Amino acid sequence: MARIGMVNYINTAPIYEVWKEKVKHADWEIIEAAPSALNKMLAAGEIDLGFVSSCEYAFRPEKYKILGDLSISATGPVGSVFLFSRVAPENLDGKLVLLTGQSDTSVCLLKIIMEEFFKVRPRYIVGDVLRNKDSLQDIQAVLAIGDDALRLQAENYLPLQLDLAEIWHEKTDLPFVFAICAVQEEFVTQHPD
Repeated sequence: MARIGMVNYINTAPIYEVWKEKVKHADWEIIEAAPSALNKMLAAGEIDLGFVSSCEYAFRPEKYKILGDLSISATGPVGSVFLFSRVAPENLDGKLVLLTGQSDTSVCLLKIIMEEFFKVRPRYIVGDVLRNKDSLQDIQAVLAIGDDALRLQAENYLPLQLDLAEIWHEKTDLPFVFAICAVQEEFVTQHPD
């Protein structure tokens, strides 16, 4: 039985919901989790394949094969990976930023944007975004992804809302790959079909 990890966020619905409806197979088990949890599960061999953060592949490329032409990527704004901030990004040096614990790639992307593009080094803490967004007085900005980001955007949380994929594309003129479909190298060897 193939154990397939899948993120059940609104932005994966065009792939996931159609696939669930059209593809029935008794040899597959679907495990739903946040991207960071799927990263850990794939690295530990607890799932055989799935959508994982692109940085998980970058950290351990020798462990995985990538299914080609299948990713969660963007060449501009995505509307679901945001930095919500009280101040402009260039004013976040030394300030506290709450990071989602759901995505390793978005955390890496934010750090690149802050440190390379805006030349600032905030202080970072990781936590549940929706639970902690108002409870920590010193927080100046919040990184949220997926459904959390959509909820915060809908409630107009904090005055500045920066789409990280849009900033990446503006600064680099390159697409950004958030997630890829990776397969355990061992699973590929054992099940080449």
